[in-house]
Amino acid sequence: MDMKIDPIKIIQKRKNRAWTQSHLAEVCDLSLRTIQRIEKTGVASQESIQALASVFECLIDDLYVAERESKQEEVLKEQNSKAKIITKVAYFLIAFIPLIVVLTNILGVHLMFDITKNDGVRRTISSSSTLYMLLAHTKMIYFTFLPGILLLLFKKVLMKKNH
Repeated sequence: MDMKIDPIKIIQKRKNRAWTQSHLAEVCDLSLRTIQRIEKTGVASQESIQALASVFECLIDDLYVAERESKQEEVLKEQNSKAKIITKVAYFLIAFIPLIVVLTNILGVHLMFDITKNDGVRRTISSSSTLYMLLAHTKMIYFTFLPGILLLLFKKVLMKKNH
């Protein structure tokens, strides 16, 4: 049964000893074609792997591909980058209304919101109003705070699930 080994490790070990493929084939008692195939595809029989490990004076496990580790590292990096993006979006959404209030007060510009409540009374609220009034009389909370908090919770669940 053929096994997958790391051809780069084989090539490096051979070159560190300044051996040609022919010399490696000779000392391993394998054919030149077998060495060429192993270095090209990374596929070798158990006997060939044992011969290579013996000649290179290393453990058989040292020749195998560290595929699982690299895939896990890749998945973790991808999850971390997604988590960072989610966090940035969530914090932006949470800070959106307070940011508008602060900026409009600093710049002296006022945003006006026309609000009609269930009682039919129409109110106009400016961004210079208190933050509480702005939140209490607008549905912006549903578009900023709530999604921001939900994104942070989603990120925590996502990170727990993958660890």
